[in-house]
Amino acid sequence: MSVEYYLGDAKVLIEPKSLKRIYVELSRACNLACAMCFRHTYEDHTRALMDEKTVQKMLQEVVNSPAEEVIIGGIGEPLMHPLWKNVVKELKNAYKRVTITTNGTLINREVAEFLVDQRVDEVYISVESSPLGHNNVENTFAVGDLITELKQRKNKMRPILSAEVVLTKSSLVEDLELMKKLSRHGIRYVLINNLLPTAPELDKEVLYVKDRASDLRFKLSSELYARVGVEYPEFCIKTERLCRFVERNSLVIAADGSVCPCYRFLHDGSERVFGREKALHSHGFGNINEDSLMNIWNSSDYTIFRFKVRYALYPSCGDCFLRDGCSFLWDDKADCWGNMPSCGDCLWYRQIILCP
Repeated sequence: MSVEYYLGDAKVLIEPKSLKRIYVELSRACNLACAMCFRHTYEDHTRALMDEKTVQKMLQEVVNSPAEEVIIGGIGEPLMHPLWKNVVKELKNAYKRVTITTNGTLINREVAEFLVDQRVDEVYISVESSPLGHNNVENTFAVGDLITELKQRKNKMRPILSAEVVLTKSSLVEDLELMKKLSRHGIRYVLINNLLPTAPELDKEVLYVKDRASDLRFKLSSELYARVGVEYPEFCIKTERLCRFVERNSLVIAADGSVCPCYRFLHDGSERVFGREKALHSHGFGNINEDSLMNIWNSSDYTIFRFKVRYALYPSCGDCFLRDGCSFLWDDKADCWGNMPSCGDCLWYRQIILCP
């Protein structure tokens, strides 16, 4: 059903897009405590794991949805959830494409056998050489070798092994060497990410710039050419804005069942944007424990939100000449165009921060 939205005096009829991708946050908890992690700023830790009732409701809604792909991830470590294997089995039995994002430290031989036997489509392992991050290089190599050996022995093509690497200024040289080595251990693809600081001392570690072009992307491309498949973020603010969650017709189901548009609106917390602290607030459009997933997805509020994000109906806060004195930039609740909440200052929107 079309949703009416007014752009000035002009009425626009918005046709809701079909839901294609669902991110599921089974766990807000993690077995690691990386210095760069967003979790340190979260204000609500009351529900670290998705409870069993919500897991069952989530599976019912996801299996019956038109979504083709499910990414089991979030900001926590999904393999800490006692029901994660049940979730994978149910989703694969429903012929969904399943991706798992993990730090890899809980993948032993038994877990690796399960991933291969259940035909999990892709496993993303977060890895960095920096002490600010996972610093789990040797473990990632071992996991890659183990899963590669099992796939060869069982004559299986899945899971595809991918990695996510967050670059920092102090570890850039080491991270470049790390990414060159990953392909030797079965890693076929690397998602490079920028650091989103959560504390003032991390500001000096960012590699992206605010007001001028950066040639770092070219340098990375030349260094990594033909070594491993790589996806690069932007390293400066450009005119174009694109939300990967919206463009991919995605949503996130939080651990408490809330349906959120992206990772950034998943929790109350904070971030730092070009040295400026910004308060973040969770924002959902409903909860699967109270309404159906498709009712929430097709609701007028959520449909209009996605339309506004897709067509960049937000101020361009990051390069606005008033940004240094603008109180709207203290949090994400509203902006000077009347949007509530606002995506105008989002670095994910600028492709400086990426998500799998």
